[in-house]
Amino acid sequence: SIPVRDNVMAAANLLVSAAAADCARFVQLGSSTEYEARHGRLDESTPLRPTSIHGATKTAASLVCHALAEELGLALVVLRPFNVYGPWDAPEHLIPTAISAALDDCELVLAPHGRRDWVFISDLVEACLLAIDAGIAGEDLNLGSGRHWGNEEVVETIARLCSRRIRVRIDQQAGRPWDRDDWRADSSKAGKLLGWKPRHDLASGLEATIAWERGRRSRPAEVAGTSELEATE
Repeated sequence: SIPVRDNVMAAANLLVSAAAADCARFVQLGSSTEYEARHGRLDESTPLRPTSIHGATKTAASLVCHALAEELGLALVVLRPFNVYGPWDAPEHLIPTAISAALDDCELVLAPHGRRDWVFISDLVEACLLAIDAGIAGEDLNLGSGRHWGNEEVVETIARLCSRRIRVRIDQQAGRPWDRDDWRADSSKAGKLLGWKPRHDLASGLEATIAWERGRRSRPAEVAGTSELEATE
């Protein structure tokens, strides 16, 4: 289904509610998929020309939030993280799937090529907190490392950190039409305005994610279930 309700209407309604509650500042989480595909690092001047429905609805949400914030007198910051990963990631995403393949000795079906700039979840949370306290408004800020890794490189790193072999089957049809072979952030603006830079490189972020997954598996089922319910409420 087209995520207009979740990505556009929900953001707009939340911003209006925040203004009605006399909130002074609103941080909207956009997406790097709002940008057009081009080679080299993407900065905030890159045209908004999404190539997926997700990117299109996130772009619409950013534009609507900017217009509403100006109309309602609310200080808005739009953060555009690149590829976020870490604990509680959706299980069908690349990194959780690869970790499960390593720990369970399952075959991993992998799309070849495709490169992504990965951002660890706690670094994104830190950026949100900094944006709340920053004295800026009407700004769009990229969040990324400035480096990108191929799918094969990510899987090889996970295998090494797990001390396991991952059985990979390359499927040329598994790629998505909007995947890119050059997808990197220029986050210098976030560094200048927020003093932000990622604390985790890919290896340390993956190591923390693997440790979390192993810890989750070691808990009794009823405890793990309770924790998951609490995290989603």
